Amino acid sequence: MVDRIVRGSLDNRPVVTRARSQRSIENDGRINRAAISVANKNGIDGLTLSEVAKRAQLTTGALYGRFEDNEDLQVHLVTDEVAPKLKAFLDRAVRECRESNDSPSLLDHLSLDTRNDPSVALGVESLVAAQRNDALAEILLPEVASWLESYGIHERATPVELAKSAVTLALVLGTVMHRFVDDEFEQWPMALPTLTRAIAGASPSSKSADAYSYTSISADTGNAVRDALIMTTAEIIGKVGYERTTVARLARRSGLTTGSIYNVYPSKQDLIVDSIDTLLRRTRQESLDFESEGLSRRNLGFGFAAHFAAASDVDRRQWHRFRHEAFVAARTNSVIRKTIRNVHRDEVNVAVDLFSVMNLPLSLIQAITATSQALSLGYSLIIQLAPVAKHGDYEATSESFFREIVGFIRS
Repeated sequence: MVDRIVRGSLDNRPVVTRARSQRSIENDGRINRAAISVANKNGIDGLTLSEVAKRAQLTTGALYGRFEDNEDLQVHLVTDEVAPKLKAFLDRAVRECRESNDSPSLLDHLSLDTRNDPSVALGVESLVAAQRNDALAEILLPEVASWLESYGIHERATPVELAKSAVTLALVLGTVMHRFVDDEFEQWPMALPTLTRAIAGASPSSKSADAYSYTSISADTGNAVRDALIMTTAEIIGKVGYERTTVARLARRSGLTTGSIYNVYPSKQDLIVDSIDTLLRRTRQESLDFESEGLSRRNLGFGFAAHFAAASDVDRRQWHRFRHEAFVAARTNSVIRKTIRNVHRDEVNVAVDLFSVMNLPLSLIQAITATSQALSLGYSLIIQLAPVAKHGDYEATSESFFREIVGFIRS
C-alpha cells in the first residue's frame, strides 16, 4: 500500500491517505454491477447491502466499509451510475424528437435502451422515488432541474415553447413508464412520429384554454370499508412507495385493525391490486369522457388538452404520485403489471366503441389511447419536477395534434 500526503482543507497540517489497491478498485466494479442487477430485479427500494454483497460474492463487511446503510447504497447507485446514463438517454431522445420527426431512430432508441440497459428504467424509477426519499431528492433533484432547464423547461420560455419542451420530455418519460407495463405495444411506430410532428408544428393557440371540470377521485365501490381501504392505500403508497407500505400502517391510517383488513383482503398485494384497478379505471373513464366530449365538439384536441389540465391540478398531486408508484411497482411485480395492462386493454375496447362514429382503424385508436396514457404519466411527473411547466400553452400542442390526426385520417 502506498501512502499519499495531501493538505487538509482547514489548516496546513498534512493528512495521510492510502492509495487504493487494484483489488479494491475491482471490487467497486463488482459492487456496481451487482447493485444494478439487484435494483433491476427488486426496484430501487428493494436494493439492500446484503443482497448486493451476495450477488457480488463479497462479505457484507466489505460493503459496510463503503456504505453506511441501504439508503446510502441507493443514493450512490443513482447518482454515480444511473443518473449519468439517464441524462445521456434523455439528451438523445429529446434531440430525436426535435430533429427527426419521421425517423425510426427515436423508436429504436426508446426500444433498445429501455430493453438493453436497465439504468434507463432505474433512472425514471429514481425520479419517482425522489418525490418521497429525502436522501435521493437532495442530491438528484437539483441536478434534474438543470437538465429540464437545458431542455427548455424554464420561466424564460414563451408559453408555446414551454409546452413544446414539456410535451417532448413527457413523451419520452411517459413512453418509458408505459413500457414498464406493456413492453410489446405494436402501435408505437404510428404514435410516436405523429406526436413528434404535432409538437414541432405547434404554434400559439388562437383561443383561451378550455375550462375542464374534474370530480374528486374516489373509490365508490358501494362498500364503505373497502372504499376507505382503497383510498388509504393510494394515500400511503403515494407517500412511501409500494415496498414500504405495510398492512399495519394501512390499519393505523384507516382506523381499522389488521384483522379487519385481512377479513376483506387475503394479503397486502390483494388490497393494493384492488386499489390500483379501481382507481385507474375511474380516471381512465374520465379520460374517455373528455375524449367523448371532444368528439361531440368535433375537436379531438379537447380530450388531449384535458390530460395536461388534470396533471396540473394541485388537488390531484397525491393521486399522480400513487399512479407513478403503481407503474414503478409493475416493473418488477407481474401481478400489478397484469392488473394495469388489463385496465389499458379495457380502455381500448371502450375507445373502439367511442370512436366508431369516425370509422377510425383499430391501430389508430390504439395509438391515440396509448399516447394519452403515456403523456399523462410523463407530464404529471414533469409537473412534480418543474412546476413552471404548468404555464405552457397546451391548447397549442393539442390543436396541432388534432390537425395531425385529421391529416392522417384523410390520407
